Amino acid sequence: MTENTESSGIVRFIFPDANILIVDDILTNLKVIEGLLSDYKLNINTCSSGKRSIDLIKKIEYDIIFMDHLMPEMDGIKTVALIRAWEEEQKTNNRKRIPIIALTANAAAGMREMFIKNGFDDFISKPIDISRMEEILENWLSNKKIVMTLKEDVEVKKETFTMKISGIDTEKGISRTGGKIKNYIFALKMFYKDAKKRAQFFQKLPDENKMSLFTINVHALKSAAVFIGAEDISKKALDLETAGRAFDFTFIENNLGSFARDLAELLVNIHKANELCKEADTK
Repeated sequence: MTENTESSGIVRFIFPDANILIVDDILTNLKVIEGLLSDYKLNINTCSSGKRSIDLIKKIEYDIIFMDHLMPEMDGIKTVALIRAWEEEQKTNNRKRIPIIALTANAAAGMREMFIKNGFDDFISKPIDISRMEEILENWLSNKKIVMTLKEDVEVKKETFTMKISGIDTEKGISRTGGKIKNYIFALKMFYKDAKKRAQFFQKLPDENKMSLFTINVHALKSAAVFIGAEDISKKALDLETAGRAFDFTFIENNLGSFARDLAELLVNIHKANELCKEADTK
């Protein structure tokens, strides 16, 4: 593994007094988004469920929340509805309405309107465009929280990861995880952990009662795979997710086996790469 750095831009402002909450049931996504936001010096909390996020909101006054759309047990829309209802109850306590930004892997036409209708203030699609993230921070955080920066203090370095991992476009993965190799390697580890945990749902054809759980897990894998640059497995996961939502058992039966094998092979390749990275760090 080798690293090269070159200037790739600057962070124009930081928010050292802003409290941010990121809510996503996928550990890979939580860590990637946290890494993308790290240069802005925000005070960041993360949690992996809608229920837990409501508990945190009642204790901490957040300036902005990034809320995943599709989560098991309590999805983003249900969670936001409960948050807005609680905010109504708290009006006499001077608790301000929190800007909530939807995190979604579905950027289809009409999605923004759907989110606004359901209590969100805006949305950002995954994989996250850092320019779009900056726009959201600037639009939704109070001007009192913004601190302008000096170029020499916050210059960002672009890093190049020369190790090849079969099934992954590492250049895209680094770009999508903030341009830092350390963040990218950590994202690979988180994806490996996530995918190993979810692999059980892809070992056999789901029945009708378990189709929703199957669809949620294959959706999660699709989203996380995009962040690390695993385009092929993400596309196959998308096809299975679409089939799951349509209860297309024939498509799932014909494609689930090869998907599970491809995923297992990808995990072996990621594990080998991470072991090689450890060796390189000790030399």
